[in-house]
Amino acid sequence: MMFTRAIFANALGLVGRSLFDEILIDYNVSWSKIDLSSLPIDNKDDPYWIKAGVTFKDGNKIKITKATDTRIGSLICRQTRIYPCLELSA
Repeated sequence: MMFTRAIFANALGLVGRSLFDEILIDYNVSWSKIDLSSLPIDNKDDPYWIKAGVTFKDGNKIKITKATDTRIGSLICRQTRIYPCLELSA
């Protein structure tokens, strides 16, 4: 896993909240929508994260931008086609 546990756990919590809101509207939606296999979560220097502003290059190192849990949550929602909750939309 490329992110610190806290940042990634917060992001997944927001994704879970988003999916739960969808489930309340449509009972046919299931938790299986959360599929992270298409995201490069094990590689923080992947261009996907740098372009999205989640990570940045600092000399020879790749660093994680602080407080990016909402951005990661939004990216996961977009990739998995989950409508983002209010906390991710604001």
